[in-house]
Amino acid sequence: MLKTYLCRFGVLVVFLFFLALEGKGQVTFNNRIDIAGINKSIVTNVEVTDSCYYLCGTLVDSVESGSFFAKLNLNGELEFFKKIGTDSLIFELVTPTLIQKNGSFYIAGHGRKSNKRETILLKMNTYGDVQDYSWLGFPGDYFGNPSPLSLVPLNNDWLLVERIVNHNRNRFEGRFLRLDSTGNIIWEKLYADPTYSFLPTDIIADSTGFVIGAGKGDIHYRFNNYHEQTVVLKYNHAGELQWKYESKPDSLWSAAESIIFTNDGGQIIGAKRGIPLQVNLVIQVFQIEHLLFKLDKNQNVSWSRLMRNEFRNEFNDIDKIIDTGDGVAYCGELIDENVGFQGIIGKVGYDGDSLWMRNFTFLTDTDTAYQNWLYDFEKTLDNGFIAVGYTTIDDKPDKLKYGWMLKVDEYGCLIPGCQLSNTKDISGETELDLSIFPNPTSEYLNFLVKDSNLSQLSYRIVTTEGKVISQNLDIKPNITYIVPVQKWISG
Repeated sequence: MLKTYLCRFGVLVVFLFFLALEGKGQVTFNNRIDIAGINKSIVTNVEVTDSCYYLCGTLVDSVESGSFFAKLNLNGELEFFKKIGTDSLIFELVTPTLIQKNGSFYIAGHGRKSNKRETILLKMNTYGDVQDYSWLGFPGDYFGNPSPLSLVPLNNDWLLVERIVNHNRNRFEGRFLRLDSTGNIIWEKLYADPTYSFLPTDIIADSTGFVIGAGKGDIHYRFNNYHEQTVVLKYNHAGELQWKYESKPDSLWSAAESIIFTNDGGQIIGAKRGIPLQVNLVIQVFQIEHLLFKLDKNQNVSWSRLMRNEFRNEFNDIDKIIDTGDGVAYCGELIDENVGFQGIIGKVGYDGDSLWMRNFTFLTDTDTAYQNWLYDFEKTLDNGFIAVGYTTIDDKPDKLKYGWMLKVDEYGCLIPGCQLSNTKDISGETELDLSIFPNPTSEYLNFLVKDSNLSQLSYRIVTTEGKVISQNLDIKPNITYIVPVQKWISG
């Protein structure tokens, strides 16, 4: 049996890991995925079916490189793993573009052709075997370093958006392509801003055309000269521009990271707002707040919502938003200077009112995991959510990157019931709302302290003999902490 101690000054609070939590029958789990024993992988894509999850990601080991395809059951257990590509084709991907269509999987990434990076559209079967692929070339010799960012089906065709470098201007530009079912280019369009880099990020399509989420700005961040604007473009199916929205220059809203349609002809966009912070007389840094906003059918801002928190950081991000049928859910990252990178999952109503936000971070034996990123997520058949990304451990010199898979319920809870109040009176002095799950466990222990009025919290995990096997002297409320326990001896 293990015990956990939560302390405030001289008051010692003891809980046993036998706290029963009652959920609604929704499975929740957390997996730090050791892909093929490499310990250096980033999961960038998840596809949900009624019987399993399919994952894609990037291998970042010095020996193994490229990308992988994996299948996991609905409990998050790995069924198979396969490296994508062949001996002569090293396929790399860095963005969520995996789509299942007509019994096959399609994904956009890039590889090396004649020692030059080029975008590829790849077709695979459900076992990760490459069935076909198409190189998409370049619009001119002075373009390079393409990054495919979003792929959507359009009837039997495909729409692809990529970011590409114009070496003549030393600026990013956008390249939009319509491809036939076999990957041949039907048409392509280039989009450039005359002054700033143009940064396309996402694409969505409907019966009237397609909408591209993007941004423009000074990506080199010249000293004391920041420029960031959200850009949204609407095209018809022939690739003709219908309208353009740009946020006000002084708002410092940045690129539309993710975008969805609304039922009234508008769009909801996940983005960021920047706040310049002067470091010294010469250098500024760009502090970021999460931002959601809605455009109506006439491209007016109906509402905007800043996910305010006390820690603004240039790495705060909303990576994806999805329509849940009763609101908009999102995933991304939040950086707390005292905790490090936290993965976040949240939800707002269609009017922008915040419904909930959950924060997740790993704990090692000595400290907080340094980075916890969530890149992609989807709604699951039980109305919960599955999110994927990666986590690193700060106390490891080579910064091991573990693929990360997080299944939560419809309230974003890894610990079932986290949306409920379960207050306990501690020695008549204060109140502590502590949840622990699962119990017992042999892989991961998750715990959460909600809205505590204690000025300082710490924890220790000890054996029944009193040996300390994990501790942290400074934990925060309203964060779900994940403690790996696989290496601990049971009992």
